[in-house]
Amino acid sequence: MKPNDLTESQRIIGLIETGTASRSDVDFLLIHLREDLREGDPVKDIAHCIAHSKRDRGYTYKYVEDFVNKVIEWIQSGGRLVVKVLFPLDDVIEQLVKDLEAQGLTVQRDAFHQQSLLLCSRLGEILDGVTLKLANTHVIECVFDTASNNASPNFNVRFRGLEHGGALRVYQNTALAFPVFLNNDGRH
Repeated sequence: MKPNDLTESQRIIGLIETGTASRSDVDFLLIHLREDLREGDPVKDIAHCIAHSKRDRGYTYKYVEDFVNKVIEWIQSGGRLVVKVLFPLDDVIEQLVKDLEAQGLTVQRDAFHQQSLLLCSRLGEILDGVTLKLANTHVIECVFDTASNNASPNFNVRFRGLEHGGALRVYQNTALAFPVFLNNDGRH
């Protein structure tokens, strides 16, 4: 990160810690961190969503593609469906703290973690409207959503051709939503 970006990033960390950071503040932080993060880092994958609103690769894409395929199999054949959250919020926040500290930035961990609702909201705003171009023929659309129903961030999958499912009938153009950010205790 360039020196002036480090200075601005430190200012934004302070805004997060006090609960006053805007979406554009978090955007700035993620965009400037992105190039220095390793592949597989959930923070990097979220940052990619700022730059690319139509995704066809990456951790998020792979997770959702695999998950949707499991949902379709469950709809058709029954059995047990386990829903694991895409990004455990505490893990994402902890990784963001580590990524910021790796840049030499100072983070008050407790204050940062206490703003999990703010960060969940801002990250949801960042992901809102990002489309995943899934190849499965039973999927009409997969898009991240928060704005339409003021819900916690979720990915919304619209299906086709599953009217004769064994465990569940999903009629043409029906959407199912699944959480993006939750903690292990189910809160966001």
